Amino acid sequence: INGGELMQPYIIKEIYSDDGAVVEKTEPTVVRQVISEETSAIVREMLEGVVREGSGKNCYIPGYRIGGKTGTSQKYENGVVAQGKNIASFLGFAPADDPQFLVYLLVDEPKVGVIYGSTVAAPFVRDIMQDLLKYYNIAPEYGENETGTSNVTVPDVTGQELGSAQSALRELGFSVSADGMGSVIAQAPQAGARVPEGTQVQLYTSEPSESYEMESQETTVPDLLGKTAGEAYEILKESGLNIQAAGAPRGTVVSQNPTAGRSALRGSSVSVILEESGSGSSGD
Repeated sequence: INGGELMQPYIIKEIYSDDGAVVEKTEPTVVRQVISEETSAIVREMLEGVVREGSGKNCYIPGYRIGGKTGTSQKYENGVVAQGKNIASFLGFAPADDPQFLVYLLVDEPKVGVIYGSTVAAPFVRDIMQDLLKYYNIAPEYGENETGTSNVTVPDVTGQELGSAQSALRELGFSVSADGMGSVIAQAPQAGARVPEGTQVQLYTSEPSESYEMESQETTVPDLLGKTAGEAYEILKESGLNIQAAGAPRGTVVSQNPTAGRSALRGSSVSVILEESGSGSSGD
């Protein structure tokens, strides 16, 4: 997002003496150009769309151009997928058209019903980014209604029974996820935050339910045979799964693993082999 340049990493920007004089200063060093400036600009625009109207809505800050991307990945133990162990993350940057700040927040093995980066990490990246923008006196670029996005204030539902809290939020146009039952003890985004309509509010309850958590993380693998890569991607997306494709890019699915009907952890990948018509198949 920086114009396509690979930068030399460094930790310390400046070292000061006791009297405040700069003793040493690190200057950014370009290693090489890895993508064009035009491609970098396209990526920035796409990632701004993720926050404005996609899965990153929970990082939206009214008046500012924010870009970002969610991340949900599995963990491995002894070379195999560790069931129920995930990493949820979100990477946000601002301003989206001229990035000055980048915040990456990773949650290792979140213990909530919905483990996606969009709900577990994005709201907290938003809080950090708001403080950064305020601290460095970066003014909003536009009013909150100038983007065509209607923004609403998140109400305080802590202390309410889960059912009442869910109803109150849905009446205001929010989507809701919860990690169990009982009363609400915490929420994200926090009360008072201004967010786009339709933003998902994660509710943390006094009685987390193990069965609820497992139900939320497991899904059934759909049948992808005969579908194009694009069709398979959309079908898996609806089930909360990812695709890992091999073979002819313009072909159709002739094999998949796991097979249709099996259970899989949300956020995991289904491997498919694509072949063009008439090419034959050795898959099962």
